[in-house]
Amino acid sequence: MNPTDFIYKNINQLLIQDGFSELIASSSANKGVAEYKRRSCASQNGKIFDDCLKAARKHAKELIKSAH
Repeated sequence: MNPTDFIYKNINQLLIQDGFSELIASSSANKGVAEYKRRSCASQNGKIFDDCLKAARKHAKELIKSAH
């Protein structure tokens, strides 16, 4: 499994566990992968996944907010 597949799969799973729909989780996981590809390094050593998850959660919350 390459890094982008790992990030997508795990972010998607975590967002579904957080109660987001599969559609929002999938879209937000893609946003997390895009964050990974955009960054040259993590905000802290060894925290790139956390940065991607943070971006994905923010995106998911924005999608929920815009739907209401």
